[in-house]
Amino acid sequence: MEMPVIDLAVLKTVLSPEAYAIAEKCCATRGGEKRLRATKPKDGVAAYVWRHVAFTVSPMPVHQCMPMTADFDIPDSAFAHRAETYQPRAETEADKKTLAGWDERTWNMMNRGAKKRAYLKNELDPIVDAIVATVPKNRWYGANRWGRALGMI
Repeated sequence: MEMPVIDLAVLKTVLSPEAYAIAEKCCATRGGEKRLRATKPKDGVAAYVWRHVAFTVSPMPVHQCMPMTADFDIPDSAFAHRAETYQPRAETEADKKTLAGWDERTWNMMNRGAKKRAYLKNELDPIVDAIVATVPKNRWYGANRWGRALGMI
């Protein structure tokens, strides 16, 4: 089975230039058409986006495993300059009790993780959604396979 065609013309109209560049890295030209790459891009941010798109629309069973570690490819530098923008939820009294014995290094590491997750949710997941939306739902092989496995289809 071939990888699904990705409509870059549509993506160019709905994504910012930066987001479009990421989407473009997730594609390869085959037979004059832009299709989802069969392998992960080397760029860490594009690799995250590709992994989630591949999970949903790839016909290859190896791509249909849950993308639990997709964010491991994203270097800290990809979101470090946005650190001030993404703030984790306010610290509550329960948090203070739970974290009372934790040192500053551990708290900072957790805080960085929260900022990274906010970056993924706010900036990269919408790119994934836009790419997936260009593929007809009957070609969402991974989503359909998991839907059947979970009894939802």
